[in-house]
Amino acid sequence: GVYYSLDIPAALHQQLDDYMAPTTKFETRFNLLYTVYALPNTVLPLFGGTLVDKLGAARSLIGFTILAMAGQLLFAIGVGSKSWTAMLVGRTVFGLGGENTCVAGSALLSQWFGAAEVALACA
Repeated sequence: GVYYSLDIPAALHQQLDDYMAPTTKFETRFNLLYTVYALPNTVLPLFGGTLVDKLGAARSLIGFTILAMAGQLLFAIGVGSKSWTAMLVGRTVFGLGGENTCVAGSALLSQWFGAAEVALACA
């Protein structure tokens, strides 16, 4: 789910170029869509793990998924209104939940499956 949404801009690169207002800064703005997702996620999973420990894996997973969904919704609204700012804000919000869903999902898997079965469940 989250990783599919992460790469939607790449799949729509040419369509976005044709759809958005003509500019010489398209490639820079397009690449910023990935930068605003990736930069916070160099540190956020560390805090996400702490949050998973405090709130529990299931609650955290729901919260992170809601953040990712809200970010994707903002991104879609930005595309519809041809607003790079809204698209970048949406990708940032999406990034706040995106990688942390993996952290919470892994914690949930380790709780559900026994120590000998976790490797098979993660495969």
